[in-house]
Amino acid sequence: MKKYLDMALVSSLGLLAGLLIWNAVFTWTVNYSINQAVNTEKAEASKSLPIQLVEQNKDKINPVYYLSPTKKGTSVYQTLLLDQKTLPNDKKNPKLTLVYPVAKETQLKNVKELTIKQVSYDIGAFGVKNRQEQNLETYQINSEHEMFQIGQLFTDSNKGLERLNEELATLYPEKDMQISETDEFSYQQGQLILTNDTKIPLKNLYDVINSNYLNEKDLAAYQQYQKENRVFTEKIVALTFDDGPNAELTAKTLDLLEKYKAKATFFLVGKNIAGNEQLLKRMKKLGNEIGNHSWDHSNLSQMTFEQIKASVDETSNAVKDIVGEGTKLVRPPYGADNDLVKAALKLPPVMWTIDTYDWQNRNPSMILENVKNGLAPGSVILMHDIHQTTIEALPAVLDYLTEQGYKFVTISELYGY
Repeated sequence: MKKYLDMALVSSLGLLAGLLIWNAVFTWTVNYSINQAVNTEKAEASKSLPIQLVEQNKDKINPVYYLSPTKKGTSVYQTLLLDQKTLPNDKKNPKLTLVYPVAKETQLKNVKELTIKQVSYDIGAFGVKNRQEQNLETYQINSEHEMFQIGQLFTDSNKGLERLNEELATLYPEKDMQISETDEFSYQQGQLILTNDTKIPLKNLYDVINSNYLNEKDLAAYQQYQKENRVFTEKIVALTFDDGPNAELTAKTLDLLEKYKAKATFFLVGKNIAGNEQLLKRMKKLGNEIGNHSWDHSNLSQMTFEQIKASVDETSNAVKDIVGEGTKLVRPPYGADNDLVKAALKLPPVMWTIDTYDWQNRNPSMILENVKNGLAPGSVILMHDIHQTTIEALPAVLDYLTEQGYKFVTISELYGY
């Protein structure tokens, strides 16, 4: 009898040892699988943001890991934390849960879009399986990993939001909308995108925008806006002449400018340059500026990127061959531009503040009257050195500007290019 009891005891001990070993193997396998999953998700999260903190909750059956790029107590860390009511608690079907942010670049400088992801795995006898993920929240952060709200886009949050709501009322009078500091927004291709897919061109808010968040392209447009809309206190004026050079009339224009000790900016059509090389050299020698008006006066806004560049580059190269340097300023024919034109030109297109309508009225008296009516410090006057009536009006225009105490400058001198 004792022999059988000893055998039963040995069998029981063997079974118990086997169970303990199996449990240890099971526990090791599951823990190893969990660690592998955590490391995999950490590597994925680290592709967009360096993970500094891996925090695990106290639940061993349904573990939750928070992978944070910032320390405890920071705004990003706080947004990772799940509500206690939503935490997995099924002990029969346990889950591994990981929460971490994924960042992607936005079109605002030093601002990223942050998406909080929740990834779940089923925990089985041989490890984790059945990966599932969902996005919990999306918002924007600055370079300090702090939440970036719409009011920060402006130099003064209150004034900026006030201007923003004014624009909304103007563009969407049928909608009763008021944007506040905490409302969601995004920015794409020059458009501020708000709730209900309402969009406002960022350029409409240049008077209140914080330029520190503008990318290179937007910053160039903003700086051009600042230059063109700054309040000039000094009496300076920029004369500009389009569509030349013309062998006879451009020469007369230069004669008059030299006589009055004035200078101007000439926006040349490339195909008109051949045969007028000496005029370009004289322009340069007298202190005038040479700008670009395309090769053949085509509407740039109706052309492809490659066609725009070819037209402008060909003209610039023709100028460079004569005076030693190409053009850095471009005035699109007809003043027609769009985003593609701006991208091809690199610099914002040069427009005008006074149109003399010399191309339309062909009347010297009306040309002078248009100058008088629009004149202000910092004016850019549009004329064309291909019309006889413009040349006839020019002495009176120069006399008037001189009598009013104006100093003549080039476009680059006016805008600081």
